[in-house]
This record gives sequence, structure tokens and C-alpha cells, in this order.
Amino acid sequence: MYLGIDIGTTSVCAVGIDEGGNTIFTQTLPNDSAVSGRAYEKLQSADRIYDICKRLFDSADAVSRVESVGISNQMHGIVYLGERGKALSPLITWQDGRGNLQRKTAAYAKELSEITGCKTATGYGAVTLFYDAENNQIPTKTHKIGTIGDYVAMRLCNKKAPVMHESNAHSIGLYDVRNHRFNEPAIKAAGMDILLFPEVSGKAGVFGKTESGAAVHIAAGDNQASVYGAARRRRGFREYRYGQSGIGDLVRIYRCALSLRSAPVF
Repeated sequence: MYLGIDIGTTSVCAVGIDEGGNTIFTQTLPNDSAVSGRAYEKLQSADRIYDICKRLFDSADAVSRVESVGISNQMHGIVYLGERGKALSPLITWQDGRGNLQRKTAAYAKELSEITGCKTATGYGAVTLFYDAENNQIPTKTHKIGTIGDYVAMRLCNKKAPVMHESNAHSIGLYDVRNHRFNEPAIKAAGMDILLFPEVSGKAGVFGKTESGAAVHIAAGDNQASVYGAARRRRGFREYRYGQSGIGDLVRIYRCALSLRSAPVF
């Protein structure tokens, strides 16, 4: 079976197909991982989300051996990760409001945009990191930041460090689309540590394997993954869509490619 897992904000779902493309497994579970925090925080337990994903994987594997797993995830949010890959924080989601809090003359998100010249918004991982760095809220012994999809892939493969697909890298902010890497000058201008940002991949290739031998692919952003799923058989496909938080993507696809170089438009 080839299994796809989508980590949404309110639910986590999985679909499995056989070699002929026939659907042989579907299951949806509620994302009941919300945890309490400060008034401006929107948090979910990263470990609880992993448990939900593992339950879906095990259920699918019981129907037919899982050969490969693809992951898509809610975008923008981050988890602080330790050197051994442990989650040191909850998932700070795309709905988090710390970027709207006042900094000096404006909100954190606006001032980060002014400092770096990059468009950002509250809920972006880079904004979260910017706020937390200035307010001493980054967990001790943080080694990297990652998305929730990165964390689930790490746990499935027992890996210690994330590799982030560029669809997710762009979604957390301060990403250089032309050169396919995080914008180091912008990050340094904002006083943040470039070493906290993970390795980036332009392809959702194999990240590792589970104990049972299933190949786990690098997690992709759910917005790009949904467009790819709709367009993969249609050459010259064009689509204008609004995703979470009113994100619009204008996408033109001439060749089938999971690595979409499109940018969020606000």
C-alpha cells in the first residue's frame, strides 16, 4: 500500500492506494491535540499528533503492508526540536497571535517585515521565532525548528534532525525562493540564529524508513500538495485558490512536479 497522511488543524486523515491506484484504505481521526497557553497562543501537542498519525499508519498496515508514506501538513507553524529530535515545545500553529503583539513602534510581524524586507504575518514560524528570541521564550537546548509534518516524519523514521520541503520552508517565512534556501542576511538582520533553521529540500524524496521498512517521504505543505493532487494529470493546468488564512496561490504547471515554486499572496 502507498499511504498518504494529511495533518490538518482539526482532523488527521489517511488514504491508501494499491499499485493500480485503487483506494483500499481511508480513515479520518479528530485532531484532539489542543493544549492551553497564554491568551495569544494557539498550541497543539506535537506528540499527540504523532500518536494520531502512528495510529493511522498501523491501521493501514494491518489492511495491507505499507510500502511508502507521503505526508502533508498544516503550514506556517513550528515545533522547537532538541538535538536528539525530541519536541521541546508544542506545535505553535498558524493561528498563533504573538506576531500581533506590540514590539516597539508596531506589531512583531510588521516590524520583522520592515527589518528584513520580507513579507511576514503572525503565525509564520519566523515571526514566532523572532518574538520568542526577543522575549527569552525559546526552549533551552533547542537545536532546530521544524513543521509538524517534519516532526512526524522524524518520529516515524527515528531521525534526530528534520529536512524541510521548500513548500513548508517558504510558509514559515524568510525563505529565498530564487536560491532555494533560507534568507541568511534577513535572518541575521533580525537577530535570529540561522543555525536553528533546518536543511531544505526541493523534492519530497525519501527521508528515511520505518522499523517495518516503509519509505517515509519529506513532508510537504498541504496547500501545495492539494494543488499537485488536482493538477498532476493536466498539462498547462492553471488554478487560483484560497487556502488557510486567505492565502492565494496562482499556479501554472507545465510539468508534473511536486516542488511548486509558487509563493503565498496576501
